Parts: sequence; structure tokens; C-alpha cells
Amino acid sequence: MPSDIQINPSIPESSPRVALTGGTGFIGQRLLRELAAQGLQISALTRQHMENDARHKDIRWVTGDLSTPDALERLIDGADCVLHLAGATKALTAGEFHAINADATHRIAQLCAQKGVKHLIFLSSLAATRPFVSPYAASKAAAEQMIEQFRADMKITIIRAPAVLGPEDSATYPLFVNLARGLLPVPGGAARNARFSIIDVADLTALLTSLTLSSAETKTPIAPFGHENLSWSDMAASASRILNRPVRQLVIPGVVMSAAARVADLFAKLNGRAQVFSSDKLREMRAGDWIATSAIDNPISLDDTLRRCLTPFLEQSGKTV
Repeated sequence: MPSDIQINPSIPESSPRVALTGGTGFIGQRLLRELAAQGLQISALTRQHMENDARHKDIRWVTGDLSTPDALERLIDGADCVLHLAGATKALTAGEFHAINADATHRIAQLCAQKGVKHLIFLSSLAATRPFVSPYAASKAAAEQMIEQFRADMKITIIRAPAVLGPEDSATYPLFVNLARGLLPVPGGAARNARFSIIDVADLTALLTSLTLSSAETKTPIAPFGHENLSWSDMAASASRILNRPVRQLVIPGVVMSAAARVADLFAKLNGRAQVFSSDKLREMRAGDWIATSAIDNPISLDDTLRRCLTPFLEQSGKTV
């Protein structure tokens, strides 16, 4: 398939000053390294004091979070481009999702408009295309709607990411622990035959870096993919090639998944800590195919992506790939 997105532009003579939220997360950490490698002036928001962190000595850290107005003002002040990656993928209530994913995004867009930011890049989710599916999906859709009103003030780019895979992601830890053992847990019922898109974290951050350096304007959201239309069997086959042995798909019956989701909901309610897996997440899994629409240029192969993800788990057991 011909690519829709080119991710290797030449660097302009005048590089932008960049501000970033979510820089300490799975995607953000890699993006920070790529932006720093371009010699950009970078400010990044962090909950922890990072001023003396030798790994990122060239980054101006701003201590605070999305609910800290003065920190957001200091972060955005003087920036040409703002990349907003931070958000909630788990929450106890719909109101909490909305506050973090929608209201905070609106606040950032307002500040960008007030301070003369030229370009706001918002990392949304493919889930935003179906706001009725879950509170998370609704909060991402609301965030997109809120920032659209600022297009007259600045260039706005919305990225609807599909599933993002790469090493060092705590959310996919259980998946790769099992894959390293030759097992692929697969949802049963309607979700068994669902198709989905994925993008390697390296491809996504390369795209975000490209957009940061680009003067082009995108009027509609971009839903990028490295692999457009995958099945669970495709994932198992790739892992089997890497491990050089069969990978068995362990189909979890729908009734078992429903019961597990209810238990997770109850556990979260009792201890006050949101869980990644929940009844809402299960509804997303059962919502049919999740297919992105924009091919990136020269994507990393699925085998290479899974190999990088599996290597740490195999090394723990003395194996190599």
C-alpha cells in the first residue's frame, strides 16, 4: 500500500521551541530523545523534580501536572509548538476521564492561543471515533471538539493513535510475559475475530517529530498505522517466527472476561485505584474492528516490533532471539 504520511522531512533552518506534556510516559520518553537529537529547545512537564536528571540535562523541566495552571503557563510560555501527550487511560469515573482528557486539553489550547503558540499537536486516540463506547472514548472525542474552536488562532494537528507497541510499556507487560512463554491470550466471543491496526512507538514518535518540524497544516485528524488490518492470528504467527516455536492462542471465554471485568471494577471501587482492565475497556474490545486510516512511510515490520518487545522477557529467562 502506498504511504500517506512521510516522516523524514528536512529540518528547517529555524527550529521551533517545543513544549511537551507526557514526557515521562511510554511514548513521551522516546519522543523527548528524538526531539533533543534535533537540537530543539525543549520544555517538559513533570510531576517529579527532574532538574538534575543527567539523562535529560538539556531539557527545561517544569514541575506540575495538568491540574496546575501556573505550571502549564510556565511550560507553554515562549513555545512555538506544543505537543500534548499527557492523559488518562484509566480512571474511576467518567468525570475523572473528562477532567483529565477533555478539560485539561481545553485549558492547554486556551493557553496556547493566549501565548501565541503557532502549532498545537494533540495525541488523541482512535477511540475518539466512537465516543459512545466508553467514558475514555467520550473524553477523547470531547477533547478534540474543544480544541477545534482554536484553529483560527494557530495550526492544530490531531493524531488518533491506534494500539501503540514498543518495549518498556507497562500496559502491555502481561501480553509479552505470556507471549515469551508461547501463549497469546485472546478475547473470546465477538472480540475473537476483531481486526485492529497498530503502530510501533518508534514510528509514532518519528511522525510526531516530523510534524513538529513541518510547516504543513492538517485540517482533519490523522489516524496513522504501521500495520493496518491485523488479527490475533497474525500476532501469534509473528511471535512464533521470533521464538522459533509454536505460539498457542489461549481464547478466554466471553463470560469469563465479563466476570473478570466486574471483579476489576469492584476492586478499583474498594481500594480507590483505577485499573487498566475494566468493564469499560471490555466494551472497547467488543466494539468491533479498530482500523486506522493513514499509512506511514516505511513502517517497522511487525516481527521487528514484537522482537524488541519480547527481548527483555526472554533475556530474563536466559533466552535470546
